Amino acid sequence: MDGEAEAVIQDIGDIMVDDALDEYNEETGKIDKELDDLQKEVEEKTNDIDIAITRSQIAER
Repeated sequence: MDGEAEAVIQDIGDIMVDDALDEYNEETGKIDKELDDLQKEVEEKTNDIDIAITRSQIAER
């Protein structure tokens, strides 16, 4: 292959890698948001449970 063909192949490869990285970063961002949402939900439910336990302990007194 001549230098020009190799350069074109390299450019195509670079574009494919960039596209794959963009897609990976997009998917990772979605997963991070889902994890954040789930963590907030767990924290809210944990707080609700803590409140219920405290109320139960107060009621026992």
